[in-house]
Amino acid sequence: MRIIFIDIETEGLDPFTDKLVLLQLMYNGGEIKLLDYTEVLKVKQLIETSLIVGHNLKFDLKFLKYQYGINPKNVYDTETAEHVITGGLLVTKKNTTRLQDLTNKYLGFSLKKDEQTSFKRGQELTPEQIQYAENDVKYLKTIYYAQQKLIQQMNLHQTIDIEMKVLPAVVNLELAGFYFNLEKSNAFAAVVNENRNRAKELILHEFSKTTKTKQVTFNMSGETDSVFGGHLAPDINLNSSDQLIRVLGKLGLELESTGSSVLQDHLDVPVIQHLLAYRKAEKMLNTYIKKQKGYINPVTGRIHANFKQYGANTGRFSSSKPNLQNQPRTNEWRNLFTAPPGNKIITADYSQIELRILGEVAGDPEFIKAYMTGEDLHTKTASNIFNKPISQVTKEERSVAKTINFGVIYGMGPKTLQSRLLEAGTVITRQEGMKYIKQFYASYPIISNYLQDIEKHGLQELCLRNRANRHLKLARPMSEIETYGIKNKCRNLPIQSLCADILKTALASLDVKLETTGARLVNTVHDELVFEAPAQDSKTIAETITQEMVKAGHQFLKTVPVEVDVSIGECWSK
Repeated sequence: MRIIFIDIETEGLDPFTDKLVLLQLMYNGGEIKLLDYTEVLKVKQLIETSLIVGHNLKFDLKFLKYQYGINPKNVYDTETAEHVITGGLLVTKKNTTRLQDLTNKYLGFSLKKDEQTSFKRGQELTPEQIQYAENDVKYLKTIYYAQQKLIQQMNLHQTIDIEMKVLPAVVNLELAGFYFNLEKSNAFAAVVNENRNRAKELILHEFSKTTKTKQVTFNMSGETDSVFGGHLAPDINLNSSDQLIRVLGKLGLELESTGSSVLQDHLDVPVIQHLLAYRKAEKMLNTYIKKQKGYINPVTGRIHANFKQYGANTGRFSSSKPNLQNQPRTNEWRNLFTAPPGNKIITADYSQIELRILGEVAGDPEFIKAYMTGEDLHTKTASNIFNKPISQVTKEERSVAKTINFGVIYGMGPKTLQSRLLEAGTVITRQEGMKYIKQFYASYPIISNYLQDIEKHGLQELCLRNRANRHLKLARPMSEIETYGIKNKCRNLPIQSLCADILKTALASLDVKLETTGARLVNTVHDELVFEAPAQDSKTIAETITQEMVKAGHQFLKTVPVEVDVSIGECWSK
């Protein structure tokens, strides 16, 4: 297939509001062409029938598709390839995979980017701009072939194939955006604000018991209150940890800090319950509701988040501006993400996919049997932990077992177990948490041995491979704390990364399958895909989504069955 190296220059970063100025093409023979924005459509067929190579190619493809309808399917991104080659080790490091970083690595010099923001439509190109534009494509060929050599040597073809096939789907995801219902958001904000004010009043009432001083005020988040319910309140700012510690001390609570993990140990004290409720409402208002509105694009009326397809060293996606993968998991919040009239939201997620992967890669017969026979693994684990028949396991005990099942992959300890269960409404002591975790490992010795072996191997080699042959590198630990962190990473890297490979394989396939249906992907959260689809075709589209997701899972899991939970509704389902 013909190879073309491309880059573009634009007036800004938003394909909906900023214009493409220049398209640079370099053929495999080395010939470079600079095309004015009026000439771009002349090479539409050429681009769509060639292998397109670029750096941070997602950016270029969004402009080309939205503004010109150019939609290449065979693509190669040198930035993503570099993350594959380096085993995800550079994901969290700045200035390591930029184009100038790759020219430094593969050609021995750092490419200058001085003219990056100087391009404007209607202005004649300067010699400096022409040289800059040519440089952005002329070195891609050397980088591409150097990477291809490493991919061959390191046997990374399968991972590269997964990453490059999913790239067009990521472009479509970002262009589609997610509809956020402002009317419903405003109504929800009023309820949250009322909850915050009520929590504020209750805190004020409790704190007023600590003083008999007259003529004092209560300051909270810039607001001032005086007397409440006949009681006088201390002058205190709830955002000040020092002030909170002093006043809580007068109530008999001697605390070193007011962090959530500390406060959760004192939930039997009413003022702590009110304080946590106040913080929850404050966070919802300031972190989510107010900020979310600012991300709505003025042209589309939708939220177009940034999705980085190699967002973690596991190969998982990450999201920003806003982070649509880290939204409150409540029905009240997700209900604000709705389908426009005539459409439905289809939410599809892999059922317990990480545990299914763990069971298969570890070869644990108990896990495999549970999934093969349809037995509920969480209830089975609860039966083992609490030493009682499955028929007698309570809902609360199952909740404990579920948290442990998912947590062991991350090396979860009793403190984290206690905290997570508390969020779900279950209270246990840390001693009980330790007991339950030990009982889990005793109940599943093959899982326990697998996790110990993978920890040892990863720490020794500082490199792992998952079942899809994804290369996973680890930084050498320099302290005991870092060693502990590496061990936990060794547990979850092979599991999380395979989950990412399965999801990306499904997503790439669905991008092709659903192209002419009117359905479009609007979000992805680890093991979940969210689509917006025409209401009249939503059931058929949901069936296609299920089939392709299951098919992708079975490419890598040969024993454990793969299941997908799908819901169709007006909103993003929890």
